[in-house]
Order: sequence, then structure tokens, then C-alpha cells
Amino acid sequence: MLIGLTDLGEQQVKNIAQPVRAYQIRGATDLPVAGSSLPLPDKPSIAVLPFQNMSGDPEQEYFADGMVEEIITALSRIRWLFVIARNSSFTYKGQAVDVKQVGRELGVRYVLEGSVRKAGQRVRITGQLIDAIAGTHLWADRFDGSLEDVFELQDKVAVSVAGIIEPTLQAAEIRPRLESERLAPAARRQNRRRDRTCRDVLAPQPARSSSRAVSRRDRYRPLL
Repeated sequence: MLIGLTDLGEQQVKNIAQPVRAYQIRGATDLPVAGSSLPLPDKPSIAVLPFQNMSGDPEQEYFADGMVEEIITALSRIRWLFVIARNSSFTYKGQAVDVKQVGRELGVRYVLEGSVRKAGQRVRITGQLIDAIAGTHLWADRFDGSLEDVFELQDKVAVSVAGIIEPTLQAAEIRPRLESERLAPAARRQNRRRDRTCRDVLAPQPARSSSRAVSRRDRYRPLL
């Protein structure tokens, strides 16, 4: 049976002082299926897709996969963020994916994708954060480093990416609420105008024509 894990981040558990990392076990029927759609969780959610190896060196596949794992681990430390586990996001490895489709199939609002390029002992890592619902880019950057110490480089990049993504997602989550609050007074005024218009249309009109007709008859009534 095919099993997957979804990282739920650190959770507070009864009778245990320190937070405990929790995982959700997903069976074969829970893993992403092409064309399926999962609901968004009740908090910001993100999936880190496998980084593309653009160097032509098969050995860099291990570096790229390790880079993604480090970023997933760093993001999972953000308690308010729902992070899709590696097993689920790596089902898209080697595929040309549509970010909106990935968001629907994994049930996430945001997707991080990137690439790795090597030149001698130097490597360039690029990353871009995308709103999977709107299809817009929220952030993009590149990181250059030496392959002399692979683990140190991966740690630095992962920490930097997580440190940038956290405030970026906070701003992205707050922006719609602020926009809604800004537009609320105008919407209320528009609703009041619409209500007044409806009341004017539905209000009974005085029978002016009949009164004019009566007065006209009285005016030409013959004298007795």
C-alpha cells in the first residue's frame, strides 16, 4: 500500500512541555491524483516542489533534492504555516506542472518552485513563490554559493528562504483583509443608495390623476 506523510508542524501535546512534531498519514487514496481537488486548510498552506536541475550533471539531483528537504524542514518550524510533506510534493518530480493545478491537487494556497545550476565549484539556486490561486508571483530571488561545504550552503539558503517567505506570506494573508476593510465604507454607502432606490420604487404613489379628474368635472358641472 502506498503511504504518504503530511507534515503538520510542531503541535502542543497534553502533559508534554515541549512541542512535538506531528505528521498525518495519508493512504493511497489521499495522495494527489491528477484532476482531483482538495480543500484548503484553515491556515496558510504551501508546497515546495522539487527543484529543477539545470546543470546537466546527474549528481546535482541529490543536491537539488537535499535543498528542497532543507527548505521544507525550515518552513515546518513556522507554526502557523501548513507545509506539505516531501512525499506528496515529490510526486511532481520531473514533470512540467501547472502551479494552479498543483495547488488544487495538494490543497495549498502557495507553491515554491526553483532550480539549481552548477558552474565549476559554484552553484546558483533560484526560487520563486507563487500564489497558486491567482497564479501571481509573490517573491523571487537567487542565491550563489560554493560547493566546498554543501551542507552549510544548504542550511544558509534554507534559513534565508524561510526568513523571506514568512513575512511575505503574512503580508499576502493580511492584504485582502485590509483591502476589504478599506472598501467596506464605500460598499455600505452603495448598499444604502440601493436600498433607498428600492424603497422609492416600491413605495405607493399618490393617485394624483384621479384627483385632477374630479376637480375638472367639478369645474364644468352645470349650475342648477
